[in-house]
Amino acid sequence: MEKQLPEKNGDPVGQSFFRRGKLTIFFGYAGGVGKTYAMLERARSLAQTGTDVVIGAMAPELPPETEALLEGLELLSPKSGIAVPVMEQRQQTGFPLDLAIARKPQVLVMDQLALQNPPGGRHVWRYQDIQELLRSGICVYTTLNVENLEGLWDIISHITGTRVQAKIPDALFEEADGVEMIDMEPEALLARREQFSFWNLEQEAAQREQQKRKLMALREIALRRCAERLNRWETGHPRKSAGVSDHILACLSSAPTNSKVIRTAAKMAEAFHGEFTALYVESSGTREKPELEKQQLRENLRLAEELGARITTLYGDEPAVQIAEYARAGGVSKIVLGRSPRRKGIFAQR
Repeated sequence: MEKQLPEKNGDPVGQSFFRRGKLTIFFGYAGGVGKTYAMLERARSLAQTGTDVVIGAMAPELPPETEALLEGLELLSPKSGIAVPVMEQRQQTGFPLDLAIARKPQVLVMDQLALQNPPGGRHVWRYQDIQELLRSGICVYTTLNVENLEGLWDIISHITGTRVQAKIPDALFEEADGVEMIDMEPEALLARREQFSFWNLEQEAAQREQQKRKLMALREIALRRCAERLNRWETGHPRKSAGVSDHILACLSSAPTNSKVIRTAAKMAEAFHGEFTALYVESSGTREKPELEKQQLRENLRLAEELGARITTLYGDEPAVQIAEYARAGGVSKIVLGRSPRRKGIFAQR
């Protein structure tokens, strides 16, 4: 007999034990808004109803009120091979993926979806561990900040002045079974951060005001992103709404800044609820390109795939002609292009 998980207040954990697990993301615009607290509160509530809940991975340092929520829950221990009380043992080693799959709890709590794993594990990124857990039939609770969404990388880097290295594919966010926005006013967030020394955010008044403006911008982006996702699901399709007429085409190249072209096209496809295609024109000289350029092209192709693009390759020595013909035949409504620093050609990216 298949083991069924309990449904509680519409919470997305009702799932056959032998089918794909469900993913719930506790989402926020910045660290400190209370994502982990809300996630652990939900986990404790489920555990009290008899659901088999295990802590898979947790940040090494938490605010005291969040840390207290771990009391009585169990942590998957990579050393002992068994689940032990969280307050007794908090590991900072790599996540024991095989142990988690063998243990197969009904709900596994995995903080920090976008975290990079320590060397030596099966996967580079935590989100890849989580994808494998979901395929194994384990439901996962996790947390995510808006800055870690791949498709928003350019705009958020511009706002914050920093380039976040940890990113997840937007498709994973779109296809999650539940996304809960955990929100608080930026002023309250700054006050909360200043309570905890490990955030180290003692700032002058001018710096604090600047930080507040950044947080307000991030909050607006996160709220809009959640609203866009909800709108797509209400139309019956997680990736596009009914009556799609726009088809966005991004032209791929081996240029380092081609990533900006790809992200711009992906954001347009999201905004217009349209199709998204990434096109590469391979010429007779492609094989003679330096290995560094080939590697950059592979990176750009990977980025386009992660942002939900359909990859198309054409062959020819006149890129403008091939792109124009494809656009006509494929019903493309908008083309996103870059420029070349060496010549005035709109089809070569800079």
